Amino acid sequence: MSAGTPATDPSCPRCKGVDWKLVNTETGAASGRRLGPNALVVAYAMSRLDRTLLNALGYQTWTQAFANTSAVLGVPHNSMKLLRDEFDVFFPNGRRGWVLREPHPSRLAVLREFESVSDAALLEVVKRTLANDHESLHEIMEIVAAPAVGVANVAERLLTCRRAEEHFIRSCQEIIDAPPSSLADLRHTACGFDFSSDRFPGVAIEVKGLKAVSGGILFTEREWSEAQTRRRDYWVIVVGNLAVEPMARVFPDPIRTFEAKCQIVKSTSTVWSAMASVVG
Repeated sequence: MSAGTPATDPSCPRCKGVDWKLVNTETGAASGRRLGPNALVVAYAMSRLDRTLLNALGYQTWTQAFANTSAVLGVPHNSMKLLRDEFDVFFPNGRRGWVLREPHPSRLAVLREFESVSDAALLEVVKRTLANDHESLHEIMEIVAAPAVGVANVAERLLTCRRAEEHFIRSCQEIIDAPPSSLADLRHTACGFDFSSDRFPGVAIEVKGLKAVSGGILFTEREWSEAQTRRRDYWVIVVGNLAVEPMARVFPDPIRTFEAKCQIVKSTSTVWSAMASVVG
């Protein structure tokens, strides 16, 4: 963080051993109550969706949003802001976030479970959460409340991807001969790729990051499906050596270029249901 360490920052000497429970901002003492999965999911959405969430829920300011959501969820007002700030380090929303502390496993579980959920579906989850629709959200909240072993690498992967995307935006003129002004940012649309450019109509651009010059990369089912459909019109930009000096390479048609293996993973997903009839 920048100047000043909040009393609720676990890196602060007063808060050692607190395990990031709800904290009294006056004394720095833990209340003994852990933040529930509902609050974590709403705070994650605040960070990821940013002002889109404010507009969709009819909030004029973040202060109003924190006050309303904390009242509904039964947590202290300041906790929702602090939670949102924890997630900010993973999203390009203009806020710096909690860059000086290791993410808690419960936060990593939310990042992992909702990574492939579309913005529209995430917003629906938030609306139902704030409406106390416990029945329809029970399965999701159970998964989030019991993070699986091994989610610690989620944070590292997401941060590496974010740094790679930021490098691509800054250096796209050199990488694909297209200025930053030509890019359309599609990262949070769940469309199966990160960017498009009006310099290359019909081309989908997906950015992957590596800390070293080589290593493994992951594709979601939606990304791989788009790659299969678009073939040479699906470009994978791999930005490697991020730990030292970034360098990028373009891979058109990843279906042909990479020898990818399918892995079965369990994660949160959403479905949209509707009634239909073929008669009047």
